[in-house]
Amino acid sequence: MRFEHFVKLTNSKLLNKPWIDSYNNIQKDVSKIKQGDLFLCYDTSQIDQAIANGAYAIVTEVDTKIIDEEIAWIKTDSLDLVFSKLLRYSLLEKKIQLFYANEVEFALLKHIVLKKEKIFLDHERDKNYKLIINSKLDSIFISSDKEFLNTIYPNFLTLSFDKFSIQCVKKSLFLSNFIYNELYFENIKLPSIFLHDMQRVLNFLDINAIEYDIKRCNFIDHFKPVFIDKCMNIQKFGTTSSVLIFEQDIHLLEKELIYLEQNAPWAKTVAFLPISLKDQFSTKIKIIYYTNNQETFYLKSHKFNFALVFSKNNILRDILSKPKNSSLLD
Repeated sequence: MRFEHFVKLTNSKLLNKPWIDSYNNIQKDVSKIKQGDLFLCYDTSQIDQAIANGAYAIVTEVDTKIIDEEIAWIKTDSLDLVFSKLLRYSLLEKKIQLFYANEVEFALLKHIVLKKEKIFLDHERDKNYKLIINSKLDSIFISSDKEFLNTIYPNFLTLSFDKFSIQCVKKSLFLSNFIYNELYFENIKLPSIFLHDMQRVLNFLDINAIEYDIKRCNFIDHFKPVFIDKCMNIQKFGTTSSVLIFEQDIHLLEKELIYLEQNAPWAKTVAFLPISLKDQFSTKIKIIYYTNNQETFYLKSHKFNFALVFSKNNILRDILSKPKNSSLLD
């Protein structure tokens, strides 16, 4: 981009008349600067290193001494605002589509999409900025970070039902058999509570011609089952009558409690929740509250078929014993 275009677009000021008239890429990290980059400088002590690494432009919020007249020196009121404007420009110029996926949809997408390295925006915002700015024409990006999407482009899209429906043929608490687009899929590691999420995911992928493989679907970090024996040793899927079900999203707990009530009325079911959630849920399921991480050991003294465990930081997993040649996630 030419510097004259940059200052107009970002409402900043070019402080000199550089010999160079344009730059290649934008960098915030001085260690990643290459020949021809523009450096968004949050720390003026890094200017010498930026120039040594080949920066063609230095953008700052503060007045600073011009030590190299060949490159561009640009002053702005807000580096963050500059970056947001550049992002929006890239989105419009390159006709980029941004989609919001809820946490379940996002997790399912990451399991079944075949070429995922340049489609998902995670919670590392600087990495996201770079992906967008350096993207190709008509790129598609997906994020579960609604706040981030609102910051850069409030008119983002959401996943919806548009094409084919999922027809559930058979289901257990954790596995689903279903027909989608006239194809039959058996024993997919997908609790039926998430079938609608999967349908939105598959419709989105088909409409946008993104390659995927439903058979790659594995249990996500929501309503995730871990089969255990009476000593809390992890066992292979389906081999014991006791299951810990991990959830790390508070907004899914009520839906999952109802799901357990309706689909396993025969079972001895408990919920193991932090005391901060006391009295927030109306359910027939017995709720055991804990106040600190150490109290998670008390779950060992309770008999259950299913224990729904709110474990945002996986605190309970520390008390589990993994058998040889097995994985907690199997």
